Amino acid sequence: MDRVFIYDGSDGHKELAIKVTTEECFNWGGLAVCDLCNEDSDGFLYLCPELGSNALCSKCFEEHKGRVKFYQEDAPYTLNSLLSYANNYGLEFSDTDMKTILTYVALLKEVV
Repeated sequence: MDRVFIYDGSDGHKELAIKVTTEECFNWGGLAVCDLCNEDSDGFLYLCPELGSNALCSKCFEEHKGRVKFYQEDAPYTLNSLLSYANNYGLEFSDTDMKTILTYVALLKEVV
């Protein structure tokens, strides 16, 4: 399953999200509820590196996409969040996912 995708933030800057299952969330010690609304998810949560370790349900993620703005000073924090996901959450990424992550990292480097 390809789980990583790039989308446009409200300011047109590219943002990245990782779709995870509630089972994966439980496996790393999460509660599998949205960190914004505290509601059960629909089986999936979204990790947005600019938000750190917060996981969003589908509804809150859609709202987030409509308001997220890129701030250059957040780029190192965003990269650290990506590393944290890889090191701490035990997520498996397909080759396509890895290419998407590397594309996003290259985009961040362009603006830093």
